[in-house]
Amino acid sequence: MQRLNVSYLGAPHPVLNSYLLLCPMLGANIKFKCCCSKCPVSPLLYKTSQEMTLQTHTSLMACSNKEDVLRNACVIIAGPTHHKKDKIKEFKFDVEDIQRCSYCRWTFFHTFPRGPEIGDYLFSHANARTYNAFDNMQYIASALMAKVIKGHLF
Repeated sequence: MQRLNVSYLGAPHPVLNSYLLLCPMLGANIKFKCCCSKCPVSPLLYKTSQEMTLQTHTSLMACSNKEDVLRNACVIIAGPTHHKKDKIKEFKFDVEDIQRCSYCRWTFFHTFPRGPEIGDYLFSHANARTYNAFDNMQYIASALMAKVIKGHLF
């Protein structure tokens, strides 16, 4: 995952904290938008991730608009739908937004539950890998845990 650009767009969620830790560990850059301008939120592991990016020479960026999050993104992760219906427009994006902002070959994942912020076209797009990721989740988790604990003595 060296120098891969990962973007997270969605409500604050524990999965964002996982990506904030995993991306620097694996050499990927991460950008995210998890709040609106009226209600700023900082993820629980933001500071820890910030420290890790300094050690791994990766980047971490909290963005205030979706265009910044999607810019040059290789992997786009949509968080779960927001429980407040008026906030959904903050996180709504589609294939056209991705293609306008990113010139990379991109892959899309959704963390579920899915709401109106992600349309059917993006969700079922050829670049969407949500179902593949869920099918392989136990193998992905095992590989990531093995990488993290490699060299540790118990």
